[in-house]
Amino acid sequence: MDRRCLAAPCATDCIPLARRTEWSSRQPCVTDPFLIRPAGERDCEFIAELVPSLLEFGSPAWDDAAAFAPGFRDVLVRAVRAQGPQSSVLVAEGAEGTPLGFISLRAAKDAVGAARGHVADLAVITDARRIGVGSGSG
Repeated sequence: MDRRCLAAPCATDCIPLARRTEWSSRQPCVTDPFLIRPAGERDCEFIAELVPSLLEFGSPAWDDAAAFAPGFRDVLVRAVRAQGPQSSVLVAEGAEGTPLGFISLRAAKDAVGAARGHVADLAVITDARRIGVGSGSG
């Protein structure tokens, strides 16, 4: 798998975004290390399982979020499989390799036609919320 360093050039293929001292296999905490890597086929099920958290807040665009969920799962899986220069899906992973969340990014033109980065989706497992995983900092 292609893993790119997220900090200065290094000898390892991934760098923890925060150097921490402890790891709890039960629940992540602010002192846990995590890294961000490109999503792959093995992540499709995990990403699809986070759809309910993406629909928690609802939207005026649909009345029944549960009815929307299957199509949303398909869209996210396709995003993982169709990554390229204009789109990327990244997974945050705990020290033991446990997936903690994901972000789906794509290039989109803004109002004046300039290409800009766009966060399409961002979700983190409940136990990893409020520890910096979604922000990429700890």
